[in-house]
Amino acid sequence: MLQNTYHSFQNALFSPNPVVRAIVLGSVLVAGLLLITLFIGIAGPLLALVAAAALIGGVMILNDTHWGFVALCGVVFLIPFASLPFSIGFKPTFLDVALGALFFVWLVKLVIGQQDEFIASPIGLLVALFMLLAVFSFALGLTHSPANTFLLRRFMEILIGVALFFVTINTVRSEDEAIWVTRWVLLAGAGAAAIAVLFYLLPQEITVGILDRMARFDYPGGFGALRFIEDDPTGTMRAIGTAVDPNVLGGMMILVAALLVPQLVSSKPIFPRWLTFLMLATAGLALYLTYSRSALLGLASAVALLAVLKYRRLIPLAIVAGLLLLLLPITQEYVARLLEGFSGQDLATQMRFGEYKDALILIERYPLFGVGFTGTPDLDIYLGVSM
Repeated sequence: MLQNTYHSFQNALFSPNPVVRAIVLGSVLVAGLLLITLFIGIAGPLLALVAAAALIGGVMILNDTHWGFVALCGVVFLIPFASLPFSIGFKPTFLDVALGALFFVWLVKLVIGQQDEFIASPIGLLVALFMLLAVFSFALGLTHSPANTFLLRRFMEILIGVALFFVTINTVRSEDEAIWVTRWVLLAGAGAAAIAVLFYLLPQEITVGILDRMARFDYPGGFGALRFIEDDPTGTMRAIGTAVDPNVLGGMMILVAALLVPQLVSSKPIFPRWLTFLMLATAGLALYLTYSRSALLGLASAVALLAVLKYRRLIPLAIVAGLLLLLLPITQEYVARLLEGFSGQDLATQMRFGEYKDALILIERYPLFGVGFTGTPDLDIYLGVSM
């Protein structure tokens, strides 16, 4: 009985008739909203808002897999480290939920025949080989360092993230679909940049108050969540947004800004140029406020590659941006930090060089499959964040 009911619901939910599908989805939404109304009185408005967003997002993903990429972009850029406020043996993150929903809907459509074929792609063979090598390395590492729940979950997240390649090439097949997804990537990235700049400009007490409200989703709270150059609270604050770490935010902004820069000179921009410029300026400012030298150099390298290979009109723009960075009075502290980094004078750079040296020692001892993901067999080496 239950199985027949489930199959009937499944057939209606994925019906090729848009009217039937709309009725079923509408019914699910109404039922969900009634449950959320009850949830508001029990858990409070913030958790209810999260539940409503999750419900609406889930229904939209069921209707069209492409909305899964929208949810994924929103989570990755806006709340990348947020966890659900309950445990199932471990606390799932919103990223886990977004990835799981995207994979689930794609696999269901593949099984019931709504997607006709599975596209592997020649590159997919290399991706699959990389995943197999990662699994072998993980298993090899268990011979000297046991895995706990956290490490196992983190490794599974890595595999699922890599496997997203197959979902993407099977669901984003046309140029229009690729442009649609790219728009959402850039909008989410620009939103993250705007939040980072806003958090930086607001008084610290207000920023900390907002982060404290996010603590129920396992975000760090209090003034300890703020980051400063060389961890000196009396020094210059670094932008973090909702990315927790300024270097993580800087890495996000490399991706966003590098995608936006060619849109300034493209013959077919995917946004109006004024909006592209506004988004790029916001992302560039957020990256600057992280005071991450590696992020700045990463963006410069990406722009240089684009300018040399295709978009020659970027060269004068890049020169002007470089001169402004070097000559404006407000940027001189940043330039001084860059010079200290290149010369290896500051403590952060010296520590990073030490990590690189230790990483090379590890690679020299275990060149083929490494030491796995759980620990090291030797006491004098370690798994550092830069490895």
